[in-house]
Amino acid sequence: MKQVPPAAPVAPWLGGKKRLHPLILERIEAIPHRAYVEPFVGMGGIFLRRRFRPRLEVMNDRNGEIINLFRILQRHYPQLLEIMRFQICSRREFDRLRATDPATLTDLERAARFLYLQRLSFGGKLDGV
Repeated sequence: MKQVPPAAPVAPWLGGKKRLHPLILERIEAIPHRAYVEPFVGMGGIFLRRRFRPRLEVMNDRNGEIINLFRILQRHYPQLLEIMRFQICSRREFDRLRATDPATLTDLERAARFLYLQRLSFGGKLDGV
């Protein structure tokens, strides 16, 4: 196991593991393991806060927008920051992005759209996103 600095979740939401993560991490670290798998990673509240990384890590989620966001953060972080740098926070822009079909966007645009909507919606939850 390699020691790594813990990181905060990308965009935490209500129902996340903010208060539970110390207890969950304590239990995970008490069990010797060579692989770590999170089938429902969400925004990574546990995955990113771990202090030790085994040789094999797997993250997954049913929500493809979350997986796309993590892939973009991994491979195109500077470009995502550039897209989001001058985002306008307004009801009109929120509604426009919410009405936009993610299938019509590039992966980078999809990640920016998802993060924008997730951060500006109540509790980070959007129906149909």
